[in-house]
Amino acid sequence: MKIARTVLVAGALAALAVSPGATQERSRRDAPAGGQPTSLGPGEDFVRVVREPFWAKRLTGYLKTRDGTELRYSVLLPKGKGPFPTLLHYSGYDVGSIGGSEYLKGNHQYVKTIDKDLIDAGYAIIGVNARATGCSAGDSFDWHRPLYGQDGYDAVEFAAAQPWSNGNVGMYSWSWAGMSQLWTASFRPPHLKAITPGMVIANPRADSYAPGGVPQPAMISGWTQSLLRLWDFTRESAVGDGDTRCAAQVERNKKTLEEGAPGVLVLQHQFRDDHLEERNVSLRTHLINVPVLSVTGFQDGATTSRGGYYQETVDPNLLWMVDTNGDHSMYSSETFRKTLIRFLDRYVKGQRNGFESTPRLQVWEETKIDPVRLQRGGIERNVEASGPNFVVSRPSIRPAVDQVSFALTADGGLKLRGAAAGEPRTMKYPLVGPAVRSSGWGPASPDWTAGALAYTSDPLDKDLVVYGPISADLWISADRSDADVQVTVTAVMPDGQEMYVQRGWLRLSNRALDPARSTPGRPVLLDTPTSFKPMWPNRPELARVEVNRVSFPFRKGVRLRIWIDTPSPTGSYNFAYNPVPATLRVWNDAQHPSKVVLNVLPSETAKAPAVPCGRVLGQPCRADPLAADAR
Repeated sequence: MKIARTVLVAGALAALAVSPGATQERSRRDAPAGGQPTSLGPGEDFVRVVREPFWAKRLTGYLKTRDGTELRYSVLLPKGKGPFPTLLHYSGYDVGSIGGSEYLKGNHQYVKTIDKDLIDAGYAIIGVNARATGCSAGDSFDWHRPLYGQDGYDAVEFAAAQPWSNGNVGMYSWSWAGMSQLWTASFRPPHLKAITPGMVIANPRADSYAPGGVPQPAMISGWTQSLLRLWDFTRESAVGDGDTRCAAQVERNKKTLEEGAPGVLVLQHQFRDDHLEERNVSLRTHLINVPVLSVTGFQDGATTSRGGYYQETVDPNLLWMVDTNGDHSMYSSETFRKTLIRFLDRYVKGQRNGFESTPRLQVWEETKIDPVRLQRGGIERNVEASGPNFVVSRPSIRPAVDQVSFALTADGGLKLRGAAAGEPRTMKYPLVGPAVRSSGWGPASPDWTAGALAYTSDPLDKDLVVYGPISADLWISADRSDADVQVTVTAVMPDGQEMYVQRGWLRLSNRALDPARSTPGRPVLLDTPTSFKPMWPNRPELARVEVNRVSFPFRKGVRLRIWIDTPSPTGSYNFAYNPVPATLRVWNDAQHPSKVVLNVLPSETAKAPAVPCGRVLGQPCRADPLAADAR
């Protein structure tokens, strides 16, 4: 592989009109005259943005993959003589133009302070755009496929062979750049030393396109629009670099995207089939043979917390996990960054820093906003400054758990170790439930009581620290052949606030389970075209709803609650639920014992006082809508 062209840029980058001052706090949006940040919209983060170049040298160019396709890259080198340990940031966003003019303006997908901290730690970083994205060549767009991993292999080996690299290469970042690490590492490039994937879609259908079999096309549509905007920024940066070929390639890639976008994939493959299974990287992650630091946000509104459960396939001797409440950008936490750099120093630099003695599983409980940083500028969300209220650690990524069951009762109760009894409860379908986003709960429909069933426990007599998925085992009947249900888990606090915990979804016709993989605490759907089966009119069927992986300390005195209703917007997800009106009944008698099964860490308790509502990331609160004064 050869460098098609290389541009060496001095660290000062005098040609760019960059304001003085190395670092300041501001929003991702450009600050207006006077330097004050603009107001933030829902879901935007207030992040530390670097406004001057923080690298010693920058190089850009194109690398050739084994089939001759040229991928755009940008390299940022630290101070010093080198060669340097090297970190690859590989995705389809705008990483092939890191360090360019738009990057410094804040028009960039990822958080630049991570790049700065890695450069300051002595790493060279190389951003590579995947084929058919940004300025990179390619005749087809498909962000989930083995070829993506083969190209990643070639990018790793290209980076290792450069004179500025010492041959030791790691990978970092999250989302698309996290998925790229799984694909690349599964092909075992010889010079790859470690990966640090966060917030991934590993099983596209189950994690994102149709969780529980319920299609959700909105996230894909919004994502496509964002991608096109980022490619425009890529083009502008490349023009500033003197790369005249980039603009034409961006326009070609836009047309390629139109033909191969994920929305096309979803429409053409609406059921789990061989085409989708080829794009399920969790079927390849057992091949990974380098150390892995996995990061997951439980309330991630872009990829969910499932990640295809790929971690269960990786050699446990190679894996460390950091799980936390919060959304898709939790990778940017400065608290996590310390762990990230220690891990990379150990396995990419080769330092004997003792990281191998770090607990294999660290669960951040009630990750919250720093109150001092919260005051600065009046910003209400600051993921970079977030940290856990307390941490639960375990020596294994698969800790021992107890299954704790609550029976659903006819009067809307959840009885711990209770027995089901009584008549079924009825709900109208579809009446969409309230949206939940990081910015808060959406309004409830005026007729919400007709379309939702709530079940609430008595105040708990001891702490229950939940970890893992939650199984809502519902006996349901319908007077139509199909319907989609949503289960929302909440915590009702003693002060009358209701805090969001987690959600899950199920298309009732997709209720058939894989008996070899399902457990009392986690239902695993067969989810094949031949396993779908309509509901027989008014006959109760067992429908086990997988509520996504989560951890939460239900403290003594808190009441556990579940809501059953029609799928509603959650994060970036907006569901195309079955629109046919129906009457649903949830049964709770001895023959049809509906229940909720929690995976609970035995003997674990909350190790710190509760964080006030409004400061727990990803878990908004609202006044209890079932309280007497709210009815």
